Amino acid sequence: MTKLSANFDSDEFKCPCCGKVDMSSMLILKLQDLRYIINKPIHITSGYRCSAYNKKVGGYSHSPHLTGEAADIQVKNMSTVTLAMIASKISGIRIG
Repeated sequence: MTKLSANFDSDEFKCPCCGKVDMSSMLILKLQDLRYIINKPIHITSGYRCSAYNKKVGGYSHSPHLTGEAADIQVKNMSTVTLAMIASKISGIRIG
């Protein structure tokens, strides 16, 4: 396990299939910014995906998860809509 930021470590982003972690440092910074703004833990439900795992879960063939430029997240007791509205205020973040 490697610490990627103040609140995130590599184990949270690893591919369940192959265990690889290859995340964009810019994405990690943006997620950390979001964490500071909401002041609540962010649960990573999907980070890096190898092509085999991406195919298994029905991911888009050119998914940004394949290059470590996407993460699916949840925050306990916060709706997806509220989370997306807050995240959209962070410069350069893409909500999918």
